[in-house]
Amino acid sequence: MTENVEIDLDGSTLDASLLKSVVLKEIDQIPSDFDDQRRFLLAATRAAATRPYDKGFCIFIYSECAANEAGEQGFQRIAHIQDGYGELISNFVLTNRDANNGMRREFSATDPAEIFTELESTGFGGHCTVVWDASCRTASFYPNGVEDDSEMERFIVPADKELSQDEVCAVLDEAYRDNLNNPSGGTIKLWKKNSLIPRAEEVIESHLRGQISMFFRAQKRPIIVQAQVPTQAGRTDLMFLQRTLKGDGPTVQGVLELKVLRGPVSKDKKDTADGLKQGFEYRSAWECPFATLALFDVTQPPSDDLTLVLKGQPKKYLNEVRVRRFALYGSPAAWRNAA
Repeated sequence: MTENVEIDLDGSTLDASLLKSVVLKEIDQIPSDFDDQRRFLLAATRAAATRPYDKGFCIFIYSECAANEAGEQGFQRIAHIQDGYGELISNFVLTNRDANNGMRREFSATDPAEIFTELESTGFGGHCTVVWDASCRTASFYPNGVEDDSEMERFIVPADKELSQDEVCAVLDEAYRDNLNNPSGGTIKLWKKNSLIPRAEEVIESHLRGQISMFFRAQKRPIIVQAQVPTQAGRTDLMFLQRTLKGDGPTVQGVLELKVLRGPVSKDKKDTADGLKQGFEYRSAWECPFATLALFDVTQPPSDDLTLVLKGQPKKYLNEVRVRRFALYGSPAAWRNAA
């Protein structure tokens, strides 16, 4: 039976704390009373999880004599895996409990079922195996080999990459393309009978919080998106917190301030100025790496041009707060005409 495990270790069972330590390259923290199979799982996971892969998978096969067992089956030598050498993705890796040296062979198929069949054809289907899936950062552990999945365990290994402003802006772009720019059936409902709903800011904020949270959850990233967090400077619209594999935190990585531009230009400039000031003060209050101001223009026709609203704004705010402007169309026809 498949078991999803969120990890902690004491000599006989696996826990999150030890796997996190191993992924952080503190390899000597593996308990001395761990058996060879568990050491193999930890070492293989560390070798794969510390690589910059975001898709694909590789299969580690336990062997104390990899070169001899590989025989004439097309395997090539791989060495210093723990130091980042050698290609892992799309490869079978025959290696010992330390997963540092061994033999590798590239998959001849791309479908997981066919790859498992290929593995069994090499005669290693009954060997202790670790399958690393980079796209969802999971290590699937088959202590009896892929031929017997009755004791299979799956471990999720979150990334320890700090959240960046570029990532937040990329998710904003995705949310805009998917649900905000075209007021058709599958998007957020901001318009009713050709008029903007009264609480547009709250609806946009709620939608963005949900979509951004789902995006990072799907990546197994330890990102928390909080709304309406009180500070000495006021209440932030959205705040990004991150837990790390080291067990620190959560720490504040950034803030996102939202403004709806309804016109005229003079009012839009004032709202932009307020948003810049708030973003600057929130970033200063929390001493966080970034602040972003997202402007949602609902004037008809809307614009994504920042020139007028940023003209004359204080440089100290512009240097500290990144500004994005999104055009929200009032009808599908308006969106099509603009396109």
